[in-house]
Order: sequence, then structure tokens, then C-alpha cells
Amino acid sequence: LGRLAADAPRYVPLGLFLALAMIPMWGALALDARLFNGLNVWIKPLKFHFALSVYLLTLAWFTRYASPEVTSRPWWRRHERAVVFAVIAEALWIGGAAALGTGARILVFDEPTSSLSAVESERLFELLADLKRRGFTVVYVSHRMEEIFRLCDTITVLRDGRHVATEPAADSHQDRLVQQMVGRSVEHHEPDHLAKPLGDVALQVEGLSSGQRLQEVSLTLRCGEILGLAGLVGAGRSELAQALFGLDPERTGTVSVAGHPLPPGDVVAAMEAGVGLLPEDRKRQGLVLGLNCRENGALAVLQRWSRWGWMDRRRERDQMEALVRQLRVKAPSIEAGIAGLSGGNQQKIALAKWLARECRVLVVDEPTRGVDVGAKAEIHRLLDQLACEGMAILLISSELPEVMKLSRRLLVMRGGRIVGEFQRSEFQQAAILNRMVGH
Repeated sequence: LGRLAADAPRYVPLGLFLALAMIPMWGALALDARLFNGLNVWIKPLKFHFALSVYLLTLAWFTRYASPEVTSRPWWRRHERAVVFAVIAEALWIGGAAALGTGARILVFDEPTSSLSAVESERLFELLADLKRRGFTVVYVSHRMEEIFRLCDTITVLRDGRHVATEPAADSHQDRLVQQMVGRSVEHHEPDHLAKPLGDVALQVEGLSSGQRLQEVSLTLRCGEILGLAGLVGAGRSELAQALFGLDPERTGTVSVAGHPLPPGDVVAAMEAGVGLLPEDRKRQGLVLGLNCRENGALAVLQRWSRWGWMDRRRERDQMEALVRQLRVKAPSIEAGIAGLSGGNQQKIALAKWLARECRVLVVDEPTRGVDVGAKAEIHRLLDQLACEGMAILLISSELPEVMKLSRRLLVMRGGRIVGEFQRSEFQQAAILNRMVGH
């Protein structure tokens, strides 16, 4: 898919269009430029009035599926939204509109819901159902079992770059599919940390605000607790994570770790207090793709593992080899380039740097986005283990089943505010979704 994406315009005349999970490949193009992405091979021979007709048809199709934030604008201004400021959810609708404009008949969706909440995912499923009724062929790449069985007629399983099986969806079931994907069965069990008593307050947030992004957010997180944070795309979850880590100099209110207040916009102070952040976009925010596994794993402890400006290489190698074994990272060695690893193994290395720092509070934003079923189960096991050892974890995820499985409590955000709190005994997906959308 990566090679196809690089040469995507060459495949447009053949009727193939790629809608990849890594939407930022289009850069900072405005919507009208995005709609014509791939049409450059057609536009020159077309007369102006026909090109304009294609544009308007494409824009109308986009408007049908876009969010109210875009459709509330006058129709002549809906194309002005710059994609660099758009969330990935909107970029998917733009990609679908571009597909219609190119005349593609085969669409490839690669992990399209990895960045979407449950509500946005439903909108995407409606889009796919519409495309299917109209005769489009859709190749849907995903690790999410419920989506595969809901959307697909035929399932093909790949493992380590090899074909494992192809069979009708009606003849398969979830346990069988998981075993084909990972080569072994995956056990499901109740998190162990739920049976352990909670410790002292590790993180206290009172009245945290930041412009229109965050409004009077207050929460308490204790040692040994996994606190879930749910909400739609744009609800303010990632903005809250960044503010807690010191990435928002404009935030007001109080953020205290173990009773000690943190200054706003000071990442170093947050790290020294024991706060770590696993960001939602590991490739752009959590890793340096030009470095190897060892170097990425040591990024958060460079000062601790160095003396007079010189890195203690023996300590670095020993610690990273131990963490790679603990996290079951599949890599040729710790010297292997991080860019060549799978998404799940990249995420483990991103986690390793905070384990090396021995954080008191760990904020994890979409920890299993774009990873396979086996790696997802291992990351869940690791978070559970860390909570058992006394770490305080704030878990942000667009997958409600994931948040409900791991969390002891769950907070719901909407419009930059905390609008609901659920104890584990109160977890019901319908009730949480209703709170997320404001019903």
C-alpha cells in the first residue's frame, strides 16, 4: 500500500483510488486542491465547463457526508477548509469525494476508522454501504473484528507478508480469524489491576482551560488506576493530554502531580515530575523515524544516562535490550531502524522510552491505533501490568470497548468539557455514546 500510495496518480486511469489511514500525505492542500488530487491526468484534455461539472458533483458528494462544521458554511465557502487544519475524520470524506471525481471503481480503505470515534465510524459505514449499492468495489483493510464481519463479504488474512486464508465472511468467526491473524489463540480476561486497592492521588487537575479547546476540566487520577477518557473527534481529548504534558503554554487552572503544581507550557517540569505522554500519532510525535530502536527508546532518559555530555552506551544497550525482551518487540536487534518495524512494534518502542524513565503518571492517547490483534492484546496486558505496579494511567481511545475493558472509571468529553463520569459498574456503551453526542 505504501508503494501504491506513492504512485497513486498513475493508477487513477485504471479506476483505483487509495484512502489510506495516514491522511497527512496530502499536506496542506486546500479542499478544492484535494478534490482534484489525481484529476491532473484528466483535466488538461477536458473543456472548462466539463471540469467545472466534475468539481461541483464532487463537492456535492462531499457535502452529503461532511460534518455540520463544514456543511453549515455557505456552499461557495465549503471548499476553503485547509486540510492541514482538518482532523483525519474530515480528510476521509474529502478522500471519498476525490475518488468520485476521478471516476475510480475500486477503493482501498486502509484502517479508516483508526482515527474515528464510534459516531464518525458509523458515518463512514453509511458511506461504504452507499458505495457498495452503487457498484463500487471496496478493499477494506482493518484489524477490528466487528468491522470486518459487519462490512465484508469475503475475508483474506495476511501474516508476515504471506497469504494465510481467503474465505467467505459467513463461514468464519472471530476466534478463528484472530488465530489466523496472529498464529495462536488470544486469551481474554478481566484486568488484574481492578482487584488491587488504589494508592494516593497521583494527578489532580482543577479548572484547566485553554481558549476554546478546553473549558474548566477537572479530574483526579490515583496510583494504580486506569482512568478512561472517551469522546468524539474534536472533543478535546488530545488537547487535554498535551496540556497535562506541558505542551500548552496558554492553559490556565491547576495541574498537580503528587501534590506539586506544574507550570503551564513546561515539558521539562512535567517530565521531571514523572509525567509521560504516548501521543496519538506515533510516527510524527512519538518517534524519530530516522533513528534506530535503541536511540528512540533512550530519548526520554538522555540526561539520566549521560555524564558530562557523554552517553553511557553500555547502560543504554543493557536497559534497551531488557525492555525489548519485556515488551516482546519483534526486531532483528536494538540497532534495527524503527521505520522498518510494524505499527505494533513501533508503539512498543514508544512505550519503552517512558518505562525507561519510570514515570509516575502515563497519558496514553490511542495506544492501539493501527496495530494488529496480537500486539493490541500485548499492549493491553502491559498497561494492566503497569497499573498493578502502581502507575497512574490516563487512557484516551476512540474504541469504546477498549476503554471499557481496561478502565476502572470513565470520563466523557464533549466540546472541551467533562460532561459525564461512569463507574465500572455503570459501563453501558449506549449510555456512554449518548453522553458523547449530547443526548
